[in-house]
Amino acid sequence: MKHPCYEIRQRNLLWGGDWTKLSIGHVQWYLLTVIDWFSQYLIAFDVVPTVNTSHVKAVYRQGLQAHGIPLGAERKPDLRVDRGSPNTSWVTKEFFQDLEADLSFARVRRPTDNAIMERFYGSIKQEEIYVVENYPDETSVREEIGRYIDHYNHRRPHQALLNLTPG
Repeated sequence: MKHPCYEIRQRNLLWGGDWTKLSIGHVQWYLLTVIDWFSQYLIAFDVVPTVNTSHVKAVYRQGLQAHGIPLGAERKPDLRVDRGSPNTSWVTKEFFQDLEADLSFARVRRPTDNAIMERFYGSIKQEEIYVVENYPDETSVREEIGRYIDHYNHRRPHQALLNLTPG
């Protein structure tokens, strides 16, 4: 069986993307994120009531823009994702094909195939989402998650980075 193998030597070669649940006004919403595998820098995020292909495309575009990578750039980061339907839809695949960027799919039931992303979710759930439990509204969740991500990127030491920060 072929195993995914990546040699990540610098930023913006491979990004991980995924989503997790959170609660706004006692209703389930989702936090979508994109993270750089090399630096562990959280590149982009969005909070949405449901996840579909337009959200996956938008958060990837947001990441490109945040890092000054034009849509026409020769080399764009590959995006490592699970096999959820928004990721495997023909619309998403066509979007990445048109951009000349690659989607890299994790194997079924293998969270280690997107370990950097899963590690981030472990941290944000333990340090933010489970502490708050239920955000009062969409504005407050965006502000609180934004503050957490700023802390994660610029002030929170990462053991895998020799206790340095990603940013």
